[in-house]
Amino acid sequence: MKWKWRNGQTETCQFDYLEDEEGWTILEASGVTTNDNPHLDLIASAPELLVALEGLFKECAMIHKYGGDACNQKEADLAIDNAKKAISKAKGE
Repeated sequence: MKWKWRNGQTETCQFDYLEDEEGWTILEASGVTTNDNPHLDLIASAPELLVALEGLFKECAMIHKYGGDACNQKEADLAIDNAKKAISKAKGE
């Protein structure tokens, strides 16, 4: 799933809005354009970031499971726990 910024306009103002692949509006940025606020690009990349984090989590968990003593257990456990929490939050769980 990808989200994309679009430009909108009414009689009185211009605005940007975030649209999903099906054409649904996710967010309207009234009074601001994507050029004015780089954080809006971060919002738009949320679905792709989630997919990347899920893939990273899957690979890290596998390496952690089979790496045994070669892995730094404490840091790996913390990273895996943080990834699980972020993925759950992103999915609204």
